[in-house]
Amino acid sequence: MDIILKFRKKSARMLIPYLMNTALTNTVLVSAFLLGTNLLGAGNSLAASRPVVVSSPAEEYFTDITLVTHNGNSQRFYKDLLKDKVVIIHSFFSSCKSSCPVSMRLMGGIQERFSDKMGKELHILSFSLDPETDTPLKLKSYAKELNVGPGWNLISGNKHNINAALKKIGHYVENIDAHKNTIIIGNEATGLWKKVFLLAGRDSVDNVIRSVLEDEIPDTDSAD
Repeated sequence: MDIILKFRKKSARMLIPYLMNTALTNTVLVSAFLLGTNLLGAGNSLAASRPVVVSSPAEEYFTDITLVTHNGNSQRFYKDLLKDKVVIIHSFFSSCKSSCPVSMRLMGGIQERFSDKMGKELHILSFSLDPETDTPLKLKSYAKELNVGPGWNLISGNKHNINAALKKIGHYVENIDAHKNTIIIGNEATGLWKKVFLLAGRDSVDNVIRSVLEDEIPDTDSAD
């Protein structure tokens, strides 16, 4: 069974917080028109002539906190890991002996079945719940055990940043042994995000992945 929420960039005030089951806190979306007239000032021709850069709602929500991959590469959360990508997101920790091995086998299967798309059209982001233990060096060794290939990143970093990212995706827990058993599959470019249960079954998960990969932005302005 999958839980589906679809949002489009035009009307995304409640886009990710609703999907991730987190509370909206002082989310303010300011249009380019308001920025141009009220903040730059109509009388300031120099300021008014400058292009106004407005962040997307997704960028404002996720932010660009710095995370680190198992290869030791620093990555910005939104711009490097999410922007314009189709992503599969889940959480784990390397010493977990319960559901994490199941989720990692599932990711390994996805990597194999979608091998022609990995690293190009499809990316897997595995977020460690225990970054102090799961250092990039340890995760690099763990990645070798899992035969991690292009497009699959095991994510660590300093605890503050990892916890902030986990909260954004709705996977933060005080007790890591009580972690979530859901997978988030999203198409950042089109704004389609879905959640599936870890034990939904291979065919169900693959069907959701395909639906997100194949999603397109409507041509009309009527989509919300």
